[in-house]
Amino acid sequence: MMKNKNKVFGILLVFIAIIHVILILFYGMKKEGFHEDEYYSYWTSAGYAEILPSGYYDWRTGPEMQEQFMVSEGEQFQFDAVIQYQIEDVHPPLYYLCLNIIMSMFPGRFFKWFSIALNAAFSLVTLFGITFFFYHLTEEDKEHKEKFALAAAAFYAIAPSGISNVMFARMYGMSAMWNVLYACVLLMAVKNFDSSRKRFGLFTVCGAIICYLSFLTHYFSLLLPGLLTVGICIYVLIKRKYIMRMLVYGASMLVGIGLAVCTYPACLTHIFSGYRGTGVLDELNLNGFVGRIQFFSSMLNEYTAGNLLGWILVLLMIAAVVFVLVVVLCFKSTEEHEHREWYWYGMGLVCCVVSCLILMKISLYVYGAGCRFFFPVLALMIPLIGCFVLKTIMLVITCIQAKATRGNSIPQKNNSQMDKQQINVRKWSMMICIVAFLFMLVPYVKGLLENKILFLYEEEAEKVAFAEEYKEYPLVLLCDRDNMHRTWYIANQIWPFHSVFYTDYEHIMVDSFVEPTIQSADKLVVYMDAPEEVVQKLVDINPNLDSYTLVRHDAFYYVYLLE
Repeated sequence: MMKNKNKVFGILLVFIAIIHVILILFYGMKKEGFHEDEYYSYWTSAGYAEILPSGYYDWRTGPEMQEQFMVSEGEQFQFDAVIQYQIEDVHPPLYYLCLNIIMSMFPGRFFKWFSIALNAAFSLVTLFGITFFFYHLTEEDKEHKEKFALAAAAFYAIAPSGISNVMFARMYGMSAMWNVLYACVLLMAVKNFDSSRKRFGLFTVCGAIICYLSFLTHYFSLLLPGLLTVGICIYVLIKRKYIMRMLVYGASMLVGIGLAVCTYPACLTHIFSGYRGTGVLDELNLNGFVGRIQFFSSMLNEYTAGNLLGWILVLLMIAAVVFVLVVVLCFKSTEEHEHREWYWYGMGLVCCVVSCLILMKISLYVYGAGCRFFFPVLALMIPLIGCFVLKTIMLVITCIQAKATRGNSIPQKNNSQMDKQQINVRKWSMMICIVAFLFMLVPYVKGLLENKILFLYEEEAEKVAFAEEYKEYPLVLLCDRDNMHRTWYIANQIWPFHSVFYTDYEHIMVDSFVEPTIQSADKLVVYMDAPEEVVQKLVDINPNLDSYTLVRHDAFYYVYLLE
C-alpha cells in the first residue's frame, strides 16, 4: 500500500514538473526581445573585449555587433574576464560564470535559449525543493503530507512570477533556488537539533555552502535566509532548548558569508560605495515608504497575482484569524511537531512579507521589470500562502469532525454505521480541500491566461521583421553622445543589417558632411532621437531619395524609412 502511494506521489510530481516545463517552453517560444539588463548579462558573460562603436562616427555590420553577445571560437571559458566585468560593475559573478559555460559550449552562436535553459534548470530544482520542504514540514501527518507537497509544487509550477523569472536572463532564478534550498536545509537542521553531531553537522555545512553560493549570486539573496534564521533563533529562545546548537549553526552561516567575501573582495566596494550600494543605504529610512508600497503593490498585483492580490491577502488574513480562533477554542495540542509546523507557516510568511517590504524600500523604481526583485521571495511565499490556507481549512474540518464524533456516541449505531459516517466525512473533507485548492489557483491561472508573463517583448517580432526586410540597405543610427547605451535597447533590431552607420546630430548636420554609402543608397533606414530636420538632410544629399515615412515611434527612437 505504501509503495503504491509513493508511486502515485512520484507520478503526480513528475506531471506537475512537466506542466512547468511546458509553460516554460510555450512562453520561451513567444519571447522575441530582451530587457537591456539581459543584453548586459550576455555581454558580460561573453568574456572578451567589446565591439561597441569606437566613436560617434563609425561603420559596423549587424552581425559584428551581435558578436559582443556571444563567445567566439577560441575564447571559451574565459572566467577571469567574466569576473572582471562584474568587479567593474556591482554584481557578484556566479550566475554569469554559469551562463558563460553554456555559451562557451556553442561558440559563435547566440540563442535566447541559453539563459532560458539555465534558468529552467534552476526553476526545476526550486520546484523539487519546494516539494521536499512541504513534504517534511508535514511529515508527521502521514495521511496528508504528500497532498500538501504536491499542492505547494502546483502553486509554484503555474505561478506567472516563476515563469517570468525563467524568461529573464539574470541571477534572480538562481537566487530563488538558493532561497528554497536554504529553507529546506534550515528545516532539516531544526528537525535534527537533537540528533547526532554528525547528522546535525551535515545540515550545518550544507546551510553554510548555500549562504556562500547565494552571496556570490546576488547580495539581496541573503535577505530571506537571514530572516528565516532569525525566526528560528526566536523559536529556540522561546523553547529554551538547543541554544548551543543554534549558535553553532548561526556561526557557520556567518563563516560561509565570510568565505564568500574573501573569495570576492570586490563585494565590499559594491555594497558600501558602489552606485547600487550607496543607493540602498540612502533608502534605508521611512521617507516615501507608503508611496513605494503602493507602487510595487500595484505592480505585483498586475504581474504576479492576476490583479487579485487584494483577494489573496484577504483570504490569507481570514485563514489566519480562523486558525487562531480554532486553536484557542477547539485545540490546545501539546504535540511538539504540531507547534513546530504551525510556527514554520507563521514565521515563514512573516519573513516573506518583511522581505518584500524591505525590497520595496530599496529596489529600483521601475514598473513591470521591477517585479524581478521579488521573484526569489515569491518562490517560497506563494506556496506558503496556498498551503497555509489549505492547512487552516483542514484544521477546521478536523475540529468539526472531532466535535461530531464526541457528540455522536449513540449506542444503537453499530461499527459499520460509524465507519460509513467517517468515510462520508472524509469524502466531503477531500472535496472541500480540492475546491479550495482550485480556488487558490485562480489568480495564477488568470495571470497566465491574460499573458502576464514579463520579459517576452512579443511586440518586437514586427520590428525585427522590418529590419530583416530592409537589411540590405544601410541603417543610420543617430544617438545622443550621452546616451549611447540606448543602442542596446534595440540591439536585436540592428543585427540583421549588413551595414550600420553610427553618428550623432551635430556630425550629420554640418554642411561639409560626406558619406558616399549614404549619399548613393537606394533606400535608408534611420533610427534617431534627433529633430526631424535630420531626415530631410539625408533626403537632400541623396539623389536617389525623395521622401521619408515615419514607421513608428518607440520609447527612445523614431524609426524612418527613406526611399
